[in-house]
Amino acid sequence: PGKVTFDHAKHLVKGAKCADCHPKLFAMKKGGTNLTMYGLGEGKTCGTCHNGQKAFGVMDGEKCDSCHKP
Repeated sequence: PGKVTFDHAKHLVKGAKCADCHPKLFAMKKGGTNLTMYGLGEGKTCGTCHNGQKAFGVMDGEKCDSCHKP
């Protein structure tokens, strides 16, 4: 489905704080965290919040293009 792109600004507008994700979920270095759909589905990294309750679920087929860009 294409590379995953992350928009910090969109998350900050929704109320996320840097410490919500760094360093416990993601390294403070671009490319420093290995992401897999399996891991996300297990509630790791993005899946911690994108679980279908706090934010749309990582397995929500209607939202794939929210993260994956061609």
